[in-house]
Amino acid sequence: MPARADPLGPQNRLFFTAGPLSGTRFYYSSKANLTTKSPLTGIYLYSICSGRLPEEMRNAGLWAIEVAGIATCPTYLVIKDRTVDFRDASGIWGLETAMAQSRMLGQTPPDSAAVVGIGPAGEELVPSAAVFSGVGQYRCFGRGGAGSVMGSKRLKGIVVIGSGSVKTVHEEELRRARKSISDKLRTTAKGWATAWRRCETAADLETTNEFGMIPTRNWQTGQFEAWRAIGKSTTAMGWPTKVRPCGRYCPSAGVRGMSK
Repeated sequence: MPARADPLGPQNRLFFTAGPLSGTRFYYSSKANLTTKSPLTGIYLYSICSGRLPEEMRNAGLWAIEVAGIATCPTYLVIKDRTVDFRDASGIWGLETAMAQSRMLGQTPPDSAAVVGIGPAGEELVPSAAVFSGVGQYRCFGRGGAGSVMGSKRLKGIVVIGSGSVKTVHEEELRRARKSISDKLRTTAKGWATAWRRCETAADLETTNEFGMIPTRNWQTGQFEAWRAIGKSTTAMGWPTKVRPCGRYCPSAGVRGMSK
């Protein structure tokens, strides 16, 4: 990208990337990264999201997806292995994320594909708009306004379907590493795992505050003096108790889903 490129202009680009363990069924490997120039800050943005995207990308033989330019009309992409299909999104433009993603999937089951997309905030170029992943899962590439970058490109979303698989070179070593993590979660890391399942990211609030890593007052500081008032582990606020994983192969599920 050229220097001083407009974050909402045709020269800005979106990159979705998978990691070296994506698609291997390794614990905590269901993370994809989004990289772009932020319309909120005007500088480099990376954001990480859980879900099926990295696994489907690797099963499709892809390490990365790069999006450039601006479409002439609302568009969404369906990527199946190495084939890219540009489809008209005029009929779903304006829909909120879950409904739009269901429409983009069509007859494809949600557990057979990955889907990411934006809602009205991204379409209206709200500079803090996020990119959401997974129908009804509420996982997102947050902070920095990547959703408005997608909106500026008239890109409603992306569906990725991978029909292949990732073959590991050293399967036995991978199995031993998985077992090592399992053993730690039952022994030395049991306290952390229990707290994470109960409070998810808030389980680390005290530690991140101590290290200056809590975004406070628009990142003017990394510490919040009243962190205990917002910590799930320190407040009784009736948090939902039903737990589900943020993505596949997560052995310490902590996402809160409302009980029916």
